[in-house]
Amino acid sequence: MLLVLGILKWILLIILILFLLLLFLLLLLLLLPFRYEIFGEKEREEKLPRGRGKITYPGLKISGSFQEGKLEYKGKFLFFTLFESGKEENSVKNEDASRNVEGSGQEAELEEEEN
Repeated sequence: MLLVLGILKWILLIILILFLLLLFLLLLLLLLPFRYEIFGEKEREEKLPRGRGKITYPGLKISGSFQEGKLEYKGKFLFFTLFESGKEENSVKNEDASRNVEGSGQEAELEEEEN
């Protein structure tokens, strides 16, 4: 019987902590100022719409835009960038491009040596 009561006590304690954490987060959302900004438009002659949006919360900033069929977004917490669109893709593309340039130079050298 004591074992069951001990297990029940710990389960209820965990539920209480989760409930208080949820209540704290709800109060943060309600009492701290947060701003948002959304803009979008589409002209008749354009195929794709344009738009941008931004959400600012104390210490957190998320922004994004969609122009000419490209989606760009960025998320920051304090001074640290959490995520950014295209940053990883561009670095991989730059590495591939530099490898191709180096490879083409080596091929040219091999052709000259053969001649």
